[in-house]
Amino acid sequence: MHNRWSLAAALAGLVLLAALPARPSATQLTGHQQVGALLEGLRSRVPDAAKELGWLQNAVPRAGAIPADVMQGLQDLHDAAIAAEKLPDADRQRFLQLAKADITVKAEYCRKHPQGMAALVDVTVHTWQPGTEPRVEAKQWNVVYLSAPMAVFPDRKGKPFPGFSSPSMRALPPGNYVVWAEDPADPTRRGPRKEIQVGDPSRPVNAGVVADILIAK
Repeated sequence: MHNRWSLAAALAGLVLLAALPARPSATQLTGHQQVGALLEGLRSRVPDAAKELGWLQNAVPRAGAIPADVMQGLQDLHDAAIAAEKLPDADRQRFLQLAKADITVKAEYCRKHPQGMAALVDVTVHTWQPGTEPRVEAKQWNVVYLSAPMAVFPDRKGKPFPGFSSPSMRALPPGNYVVWAEDPADPTRRGPRKEIQVGDPSRPVNAGVVADILIAK
């Protein structure tokens, strides 16, 4: 009799568990929930930017799609913050400084923009021949960009702008970036890197960014 009651109780417990709502996995979260989770994860890993991350959490729109580039940029920064914990102390501190600066740009711009965390900024990059006067614009080069905090990791590869220069154009989430030109026939042949800020809160919210970079000699 005791075994029969134990079996009945176990079956009843399984029925109750099956009736409970499943905890959503990361892939089941909505875009807004994923953004919130990534920002919360960054709060613990970049504590000096906790205030700015709180502003960004308040800037997540309640409706509408979150652009894929915004999602991927936050995911990359979150993953890099985890990887930075294994860097030498000097490199880790450098990453945290760059991450805070990047997050600050995002927070100040997204607080001002009506689309909040869904905001993107149009970026136009011109490529130029080095050492020429007057300047000569260079054509048929790849423009590559990388979030500035990622530049601490020597193995991080940049992402290309669509099409060849010049100019090359792409909409990017606000933040700090490193851009450079690569020879499409030989990607190891690169021009010097240049840091740019995408999203200046002191300018009109829809103002784009124009940058000039040199190709390799």
